[in-house]
Amino acid sequence: MTLVFIPFVPLRRNLFIFASTILFGFPLTSLLFHQQSVQPYTDKTWIMSNVTSYRQFCQQIDQRIEREIPVERTVRLQSGYKSIPYAYSEWRSTSLMPRALTTCEHAIYMQLLSILVKHVFKKYNIPYMMMAATLLGSYTRHDILPWDDDVDLRVGISDRQRFQSIIRNELSSPPYSIVLMQMYNERNYDKIFFSWSPFAGETPWRFPFIDIFYHDQNDTHVWLLGTPSSCPERREDVFPLVFRPLGSLWLLAPREPMAHFEARKMVHIETGCYIFPYSHKYERLLRKDVLNANCNALRYVYPYVERQCSSKHCIETLKLNGEKPIHQVNFQYVYRAQLNISTYSLKHC
Repeated sequence: MTLVFIPFVPLRRNLFIFASTILFGFPLTSLLFHQQSVQPYTDKTWIMSNVTSYRQFCQQIDQRIEREIPVERTVRLQSGYKSIPYAYSEWRSTSLMPRALTTCEHAIYMQLLSILVKHVFKKYNIPYMMMAATLLGSYTRHDILPWDDDVDLRVGISDRQRFQSIIRNELSSPPYSIVLMQMYNERNYDKIFFSWSPFAGETPWRFPFIDIFYHDQNDTHVWLLGTPSSCPERREDVFPLVFRPLGSLWLLAPREPMAHFEARKMVHIETGCYIFPYSHKYERLLRKDVLNANCNALRYVYPYVERQCSSKHCIETLKLNGEKPIHQVNFQYVYRAQLNISTYSLKHC
């Protein structure tokens, strides 16, 4: 057996489990067991109030980390629980594929997503789903990809005007302070961010931000609008939507993730890991070439999902350091776990 040494840098010293308020419970068909080494927060109002600056938000996050008390116990979460413990203390990074987000930036994403889900999607019954690299992160890491720096969601085009109006009329002022910026270009999408976050480079928008893309559908297929286009997905591969973990949250996702990856021609799902040269944080190129690594070589640094599918269900186990189980999710239906991309389908839809 060959051992591969990967240098890593601890990003937090204190043990910490970040249990955020979850606005949707577990799907009735899911069961999650969580192995944890520290006491999670039981305060379900962690969402910061009266935040007026990026620095203030980060300070509050650090203070919560400092107050954590280490313990040793196992927590079992079942359907109906409204939080997923999240361990920033176990964050690591490696020069092979460095983390793109700080713990504060990651927490801002969790807060921004929480507000959107509770005060827009759930309150007004607006369907949404994770897409692209965000869905890939959920599928392979139960989190934002460690080397990714943005979050992508998509919403039906018929809900766009209502979605935009809700953000601008109900969430633009404190305590939410959320800004929606419509991007008038060939991709025709929206950016969502906090007004107190730092600017993304020299742009008028701020970081971290969520990109909201839009799709249309008919009786048989669903397809993304704007360019670059992606292939249509069959309705039965998308609906009914299912909940998947993303960090400390449960977010909706297409029923068949592989069908989405195929539609977007994402051929390297669990083998090749890539960092593209462009930074969304600074909105500029950071390097000339794409960084890549074998995903298996990163398993001793970043948590990863192992899955087993039978004739009745699929079990996903999140592991750390190559063997330590963090939690396990049992999906009580069988999804396809292998890509089916032919040479023809890569060139034609």
